[in-house]
Amino acid sequence: MEVIITDTKIKYEDGKVYSYIKNKGAKVFKWHVLEGYINDRYRVVGINKKAYKYSRVMYKIYNPEWDIEDY
Repeated sequence: MEVIITDTKIKYEDGKVYSYIKNKGAKVFKWHVLEGYINDRYRVVGINKKAYKYSRVMYKIYNPEWDIEDY
């Protein structure tokens, strides 16, 4: 499953979340694992210089028509 979050492709595969980004200085896009970090009891991942809760990213992957910015 793939979705677009802040102009970045995101997919869930093999129990991991990946983003489709360029390496620094490279001209080729590749899939990279979104590791994230723990912030106030929640796992947070950075997508295109913006932080999102991991649970919201997972919900967006399974519900692509949902607006992740809706609070």
